[in-house]
Amino acid sequence: MTAFVIGKDNGLTIKELGKLPMLRGKLFLSGLENISSGMDASLANMEGKKNLEKLTLKWNGDANNSQVARDVLDKLRPHSSIKYLKIEGYCGITFPNWLVNPSLSRLESLSLSSCEYCHSLPTLGQLRFLQSLEIVGMHRISALTQDFYGDVSATKPFQSLKKLRINKLPKSERWHIPEGEVFNRLEEFSIIDYPKLIGELPQQLSLLQSFEISNCSNLVSPDGRLSIFNEEIQPKLSSLCQLRI
Repeated sequence: MTAFVIGKDNGLTIKELGKLPMLRGKLFLSGLENISSGMDASLANMEGKKNLEKLTLKWNGDANNSQVARDVLDKLRPHSSIKYLKIEGYCGITFPNWLVNPSLSRLESLSLSSCEYCHSLPTLGQLRFLQSLEIVGMHRISALTQDFYGDVSATKPFQSLKKLRINKLPKSERWHIPEGEVFNRLEEFSIIDYPKLIGELPQQLSLLQSFEISNCSNLVSPDGRLSIFNEEIQPKLSSLCQLRI
C-alpha cells in the first residue's frame, strides 16, 4: 500500500501526487484538511490513475470550511476502475455527485466513516455492483430516506449488496425501506449504536448468515422481542447461523 500524507510539516503537497500517474494497488491519502482549494486538489489527477483498485481519503481534522472540503473531495474523483473506496473524517455537508455516478461501475466496497457534518447520504442504492457498505459515525443524519435508494422503479436498489454495517447514527430515527426486493442478497448485517431508530428493519433476509444488533433499544417491543423476529420474518431467516445481540 502507498501512503501519502499531505502536511505543512513534511513539505508534501497534493501536486506531488499528480506526478505519480502509474500508482497501482492501494493508496492511503491522508491530511486532506491541508488542501486549501478544489483547484489544488485537481492537481493530484486522481481520475487519471487507472491502476488503482483501493483508495482511502482521510481528513484528520476540520478543513477551513465545509465548502472547501466539498470542493476538495469533488476534485479527488477516482478513476472508474476503483473497486474499494473509503472516505473518513470528511467535513463537508454533502457528498459530490461522482460518488453515485454510473461511471463507478466497478465499485464493490464503500465505507463512509466519521463524516460528522453530512446531513444526508448519497443515492448509494444505484451502485449496481456494490457488495459491501459501511456507514459509521454520521451524527447529523436524522433519517435514511427514499433518496438513499434512488428511483426504485427504474433500478432495483442494492441489488448486489452482501454486507451492510451501520454504526453510530445517534440522531437518526427513521429508516425508510421501500416495497419490493431490497437488501434481499444480504449475508452479513450489523446495526450498532442506533438508539433512536423506530420501526422495522429489512424483511427479505433469506440469505442472511450473520446478524449483529447492539444499542438499538427502540427496536425492542415491551415483551422483549426485536422487530426483525416477528412471526412473519422469523421463518425467512433459514440461512442464519450467527447471531449476536
